[in-house]
Amino acid sequence: MTDLLFIRKKFVSLSGRYDLVSSVIFPNNLDNVSNNWTDRGANFFIQAGQRFLDREMDFHKMSGELTFSLATTATSLNLSGNVRAIREVVVQDSVDDEQFNLIKKDVRWLRWKFGGDASTLGSTDVGEPKYYAPGLLRTAVSPNATTAVTTEVQRQLVIMPPADRTYTILAKVDLEGNLEADTDITFFSHQFPEILVLAAMYQMEIFNRNTQGQRDHLEPLRAALRRLDDDVVKEESEDTEPRLNAWDFIHDQASSLRIEVL
Repeated sequence: MTDLLFIRKKFVSLSGRYDLVSSVIFPNNLDNVSNNWTDRGANFFIQAGQRFLDREMDFHKMSGELTFSLATTATSLNLSGNVRAIREVVVQDSVDDEQFNLIKKDVRWLRWKFGGDASTLGSTDVGEPKYYAPGLLRTAVSPNATTAVTTEVQRQLVIMPPADRTYTILAKVDLEGNLEADTDITFFSHQFPEILVLAAMYQMEIFNRNTQGQRDHLEPLRAALRRLDDDVVKEESEDTEPRLNAWDFIHDQASSLRIEVL
């Protein structure tokens, strides 16, 4: 299985950087049970390579839909760390049996619309959700306060006005592959492990400040991505209607004609 552990083994063995894993005792027999492939830095380059590929290739296999339950009076939803971009946000209202899109704004506009910076968004009157904005709702503290500030690690989807009841929110997003656990699998690790390994090696050369090494890895990497992009173009440009061959087309056209012989 081409999971993170498989990619780490290939990356380490092909690069020769056995210092990035723990205790590879038998490098000539990588599958020996005595070998310990625990991460000691290899995952950093693999994850960087995965992010590089996600941003280089923009096609439907990186898209997804996330479903949330927006509670009464709620003004934000937490997004997972692998969300790259929000394309669309849809409200599914089971009470009124309707579905509608939210209007995209930024957080500054929402604060202007719903009370200004002096008040919190949550203090606004509740209503049916109408707007959304990607962002963070930070905790405001006075200059000498000792209260901890809300972490900025978690991205949020801000929705206004505060919900007057529970709604289902469907967010259509672009995702990046998540490689954290050894058993994690992404599109590239499963379908094109060689490209992911090459991307990881390219990222390693960047951090090693090896300009020639970067070029040596980037050229075949871009060539592989161009071929993959060609496949994507073919798939997305294919007609949705089945095509007729020449004989079927002529026969179909002839059968549709009504010729009266005098």
